[in-house]
Amino acid sequence: MADSFLGDIGNTVGATVGSILNDGTVSGIGSAIGEAVSHLELDVSAATAALTQSASTQVVEAVHDLGHPVTQEELDDLVHKAQDADAHKIEAEALQHQQAKAAEEGDYHKAHELQHDAEWNLQAAADAGGHVGTTVVDAQKEGAALGNADWQQQIAHEAVHDSVAYAESGDLHTAANYAHIADDHAATAADYGHAGDHGSVAAPDTSADAAHDSSAATE
Repeated sequence: MADSFLGDIGNTVGATVGSILNDGTVSGIGSAIGEAVSHLELDVSAATAALTQSASTQVVEAVHDLGHPVTQEELDDLVHKAQDADAHKIEAEALQHQQAKAAEEGDYHKAHELQHDAEWNLQAAADAGGHVGTTVVDAQKEGAALGNADWQQQIAHEAVHDSVAYAESGDLHTAANYAHIADDHAATAADYGHAGDHGSVAAPDTSADAAHDSSAATE
């Protein structure tokens, strides 16, 4: 894309100079311009040779979007941004792998922290010009689900603590009620945790469960 764009510039400029001067110097001027543009084309190819496909595509498209022959300084900057975006995407992918593992193990607090770091890296990649698609929005949805999972899990832990305390005091009826509340919140946490597992962003509607938990506590 960028190569044909730059080549067209060289051909157009060379032809224009030739039509204006129309003497023996013209071909020399046109050739010099064409060679200069070709050199820039080679610079783009050489600069992207060691990059990943994603980063290389980012540089080539950015060069095209400039709308003029790229300077070495501009090319260096575009390559640096593409490398930066690539590094952030790789880091985000690693974090999301850990996030999924933590969610599967039921450690929703850790999963939420990993999701936050992954989202930050995805946003940094986007800010550097990287192609991230809907991954930032998806990560935000996962973050909301994992935040709810963490909160529900904390409530479940507190209910377990209360259940044990009431059982030790001899109030087995209230202890049973809190045990039931703990089970409900643990199940809700698991639903949210699944939604926050990387690759699944559908959060469950648990408003009815919350109402049921409130009434159970008063029995």
